[in-house]
Amino acid sequence: SQVLANARALEDGLKSAGAKLLCSPTENHLVLLHTPAGQDGELLSGKLAEAGLLVKPEHLMTSADSISYPILRLSSLDATTRSLDERDMRKVGKTLGEFLLSSQDDREIKAVNKVIRKLVENLPLFSEDWLPELECTQDDDADFMLKAMIHGYS
Repeated sequence: SQVLANARALEDGLKSAGAKLLCSPTENHLVLLHTPAGQDGELLSGKLAEAGLLVKPEHLMTSADSISYPILRLSSLDATTRSLDERDMRKVGKTLGEFLLSSQDDREIKAVNKVIRKLVENLPLFSEDWLPELECTQDDDADFMLKAMIHGYS
């Protein structure tokens, strides 16, 4: 599926920038990025949110209670529903990986934001590729059905 292809492309981009992944290659939409040594996942998550990337900082537990890995959880799902493809996701991964190795100052945050904004600025929030075909007799019916699918009302 495109979701899996995009997740693997995201992994490729991250690896090309020197980022360390856990549980790779992924078998679903999730990509587990090892938080670089000495960096705080919550702080990184905030900086990345400022830059336009949403990640979830967590600790990946192991069977040994005393061992866990700090990770950033990434997903290809939202990006795929916005119509990003493998080329775009490699760019996102490479940009994110390079950011992790940078000074992560305001200049770097703005640079990441510029890349992300350029990728998504002309894309819909939810691509029509992910909506079922509508069979309506009037334009008003089609508008209502589309709003109902997106907003969940009838």
